[in-house]
This record gives sequence, C-alpha cells and structure tokens, in this order.
Amino acid sequence: GDVSEGVAATVNGTELGEKAITAYIDNFRSSNSLADDSAWAQWMVDNGLDASGVREEVIDYYVSQELIRQAADENGVTVD
Repeated sequence: GDVSEGVAATVNGTELGEKAITAYIDNFRSSNSLADDSAWAQWMVDNGLDASGVREEVIDYYVSQELIRQAADENGVTVD
C-alpha cells in the first residue's frame, strides 16, 4: 500500500498506509453528510468515539481485511 504518509499498521510484514486510513475516514464523512466539523464531532460523541478511536476502528477493519487476504493467498483461495 501507499505509505507516503506513514505506516498505520503492519500485518505479517505488510504495511498499511496512513493515507488509506485518512481517505477511508474522509469518504465516510462525505458519504454520511458529516463533512461539517460540528456534525462530525456530534457523530463521534453519539457513538462514544473520539478521533483516535475512529482511527483505531478503521485500522482494525483494514487489519482484518489484510489477514483474510493473506489467509486466502496462503490457501490458494480465489473469488470469481
């Protein structure tokens, strides 16, 4: 992945870029009408999260996806 903005996490040697995490959060905000900072802040409060909590949730999601991809590769699993 693109690690030009730093590494968010490493999964069995595969680096997950900070850029992907930021882009995911930005897209989430845009698609959920949360581009306004006050709306975003209220959403975080309503969901019991802060900025670092949101970031951790997104990183956990990406780590899970990468682990699944690695397991599929190791076991020769392909999706048609």
